[in-house]
Amino acid sequence: MQTAVRRTLALVELIAVSGGVTPNELAAKTGLPVSTVYRYVSLLVEQEFARKEAALILPGRRLHAIQGGPDNHNEFASLVQVEMEALERDSELTVFLCVRDGAHAVAIKVIQSTQRLKLAMSAGDTLPLYASAPAKLLLALADEAFRETYLATVDIRRLASNTIADRTALRAELERIRTQGYARSASEADEMASAIAFPVVDQEGQAVMSLAVSGPAQKFDGDEVERLIELTRRYATAMSASYARYQRAHQRPRNTGAGRADDSA
Repeated sequence: MQTAVRRTLALVELIAVSGGVTPNELAAKTGLPVSTVYRYVSLLVEQEFARKEAALILPGRRLHAIQGGPDNHNEFASLVQVEMEALERDSELTVFLCVRDGAHAVAIKVIQSTQRLKLAMSAGDTLPLYASAPAKLLLALADEAFRETYLATVDIRRLASNTIADRTALRAELERIRTQGYARSASEADEMASAIAFPVVDQEGQAVMSLAVSGPAQKFDGDEVERLIELTRRYATAMSASYARYQRAHQRPRNTGAGRADDSA
């Protein structure tokens, strides 16, 4: 029984930290036979601690709840609505926050542009990680093991005229994003849409979500694109500071042996 528990916990830990891993990788990292990994993974999927997406094993709903995953990100997104609304006014573009959920970027908060010509997007909409600025940014800054597994297994489909369908070109684009610290796109997931995205990072400097502005391509012409880059950078930096405060406020206090915190005066 203890051996089974240890094996299960080892697999849960690997699934949690990787953000997406194949059964063969789990077997290599734990030393378990692949058949044994499949048996344990099936149980984890049944209990919603893991889920399957294409060739990957991903954190499930119950593991997300333990980790402080998308649900906690939704709570944070509601706290920065005022800042997102300010960015919409300053940019006159649709503003949204995305998080990575397996092989997709999910919009968790959207502030629609008040302009007549705008990107139509809603909270809960998904984007493949290989197309659009906010999605590519999350892929570029993901754990290397996940990124390499994703690139090796994803079925890339051309969604618009500028979708990067060549894996070598996509790798070069991701490297460029990591070097410059932000992502741009035009006609990748939507023929009429362009976007700029910067990361919102946690206390350790890890990207936890992407902040994006998006709209019609003509809004990204000439000097205006440089203004939008600096504007989005400034708001993403401010939201990263807010996220660090949010993290500190939600950290569990350490047990110092001095009694329960609510017993103090």
